[in-house]
Amino acid sequence: MWTTLYLMMAYAFYRVLKANPDWISFAAAIFLIQITLNGLVVGVLFVPQPARWLVVITLLWLAIVLTVLAFWRIDPTASMLLWPYLLWVSFAAALNWEIDRLN
Repeated sequence: MWTTLYLMMAYAFYRVLKANPDWISFAAAIFLIQITLNGLVVGVLFVPQPARWLVVITLLWLAIVLTVLAFWRIDPTASMLLWPYLLWVSFAAALNWEIDRLN
């Protein structure tokens, strides 16, 4: 699943970079922030402190939403390529929240 999501993210980022509009700096910065947060989620996921994981996944989710919105202004297709990623992170967050709650 992640391979497909990363390929879609990379292609979306490529489409935005080649569009070259005024919003490119903001969109690229938000994209790079959310990719960094994505890496942090993996590291924090296995730490036995759910509060820390919840903060990072919430920041990741918000960064993805901002990226989707920024990409939409530049290239709607690039934005739509990120929707499965947003849905997957939403599902993963809900699933992990419930696992933490039940434990």
